[in-house]
Formats: sequence, structure tokens, C-alpha cells
Amino acid sequence: MITFEKFLEALNWVEAGGRKKNVPPGDNGKATGPLQIRREYWKDAVDWYAGNGIILKKDHKYYAQCNDWEYSKFIVYGYLKRYASAALREGDWEKLARIHNGGPNGMKKKSTIPYWEKVADALKKI
Repeated sequence: MITFEKFLEALNWVEAGGRKKNVPPGDNGKATGPLQIRREYWKDAVDWYAGNGIILKKDHKYYAQCNDWEYSKFIVYGYLKRYASAALREGDWEKLARIHNGGPNGMKKKSTIPYWEKVADALKKI
């Protein structure tokens, strides 16, 4: 059975080869941490949490916390709750992976299909 935790592990394998510490920045320095979170993604998650009564600080030093495995999982959860709540509830791992990779409309982008295929492959191995 695939759980959200297992899904996050698969994302981590695709994004950082399973590394959870000391992950080099990706996307030409635009993404950080074990789940390769971009600043805009992080801000969207922080905004979702704020709208749900959980206030997170929103400045550069707090974005850097995305290098921490637990914090990065928390951010991915908030982002996916904001843009794909039904998919999260239903365990639609393809939709979630493609939105993680391609933004709120990631499911509509053909460019996210190969990413999903990598995540699906990782899910089989975890």
C-alpha cells in the first residue's frame, strides 16, 4: 500500500537520489533540499498554512529550512493541500507528483509525464 510517507520517499529518490542531508541545490540553484523545493513553492505552502491558522515565518532564513527532511515534507504537504487536496485525500500519486514537479497546473503539462514515470518506478522499489 502506498502511503503519503512512501510517496515522499519516492519523490526524494527522484529529486535527490535518496539523500536527505547535504543535498546540493538543483534547477540551477533555484531549488533546495531533499525534495528540491523552489522559493515560490515554499511561499505557496506557507500561505496555505497561514490560511489554516498555522503561521510560519516567511523570510530567507526560514526558506533555508527546506534543507531539513522533516520541514521539507511539511512544506510539500501544505503545497499539495493547497493545490490538490482531493488528489491528496484520494491518494492520486500521479497527480500529486506532476503538481509537485510542474506547479498547480502540472497535471495538464506533458512535460511532467516523465517525472511521474520516475516517481512511479521509485514507488515500486521502496
